Amino acid sequence: HSLSLSLSLSLSLSLSVIAVKCYVWWFVFKGPYDVVLLPGGMPGAQNLAESPAVKEVLKDQDGRKGLIAAICAGPTALLAHGIGYGSTVTTHPGMKEKMMAGDHYKYSEARVQKDGHYITSRGPGTSFEFALTIVEELMGAEVAAQVKAPLIMKD
Repeated sequence: HSLSLSLSLSLSLSLSVIAVKCYVWWFVFKGPYDVVLLPGGMPGAQNLAESPAVKEVLKDQDGRKGLIAAICAGPTALLAHGIGYGSTVTTHPGMKEKMMAGDHYKYSEARVQKDGHYITSRGPGTSFEFALTIVEELMGAEVAAQVKAPLIMKD
């Protein structure tokens, strides 16, 4: 079981190098993982939602309560694979209706939403907050503050 190379290459241009690296990493280094992160963008998020390999990774990560993070349209892959039902999530506003179909989740308008071992975020404009939330979850508030300081972000 591995992500197909076509999946990796069909992610948005800015993520293609990362996606190929993820493909290689997943193939060589199987979990457990510190975090499984689902990027947004189309058609990448749709490809993640349709991938049996992604489903396998998510089910394993979820089963051990490992951190799962998704941004923009990425949370729709959680829906497609039955992950995190009952949790509070957020998505890109354009994905809200799709995410709420079937009433499997509670929806939040928060820029970043953490519920248990799930972290979701809205889109490109929230990506730094999203990343810092993941750093804080994995490394603690002190490390997150050190990473944030040179970024010159609004408080």
